[in-house]
Amino acid sequence: MPPFVCGGVAVMWVFTSTGMLSVVAHRDLKGSLLVRARSPFHIREMFPYAAVDETPNADYPFRAVIERETYANVMLDYSLNIDYDNFKNSIEENNFHDHCVQVWAIMMRYGLNWGSFE
Repeated sequence: MPPFVCGGVAVMWVFTSTGMLSVVAHRDLKGSLLVRARSPFHIREMFPYAAVDETPNADYPFRAVIERETYANVMLDYSLNIDYDNFKNSIEENNFHDHCVQVWAIMMRYGLNWGSFE
């Protein structure tokens, strides 16, 4: 089963102005998601009351268990309150911004060749 399904599309990575989250189904808690990040601040910005655990040897060293409904409500609220017209310019953390620009550049190159993948 996909990590999180939105409109029939699996969503795993979520980029916001304040961080990147990796979202997967919790293995044991069916009503919850495991929200993971490489910075604890990325989770705390979106879920300030969540208990963030550190798992230093994992790919994503910070994680929090978030109820699916809570996650959906937070993402809905974030989406309804977007007021920027340029995502990259909305990112205040310099290091995160620079890495998002690299992701953007990689995906732009992918987009230039989209027809060859059909």
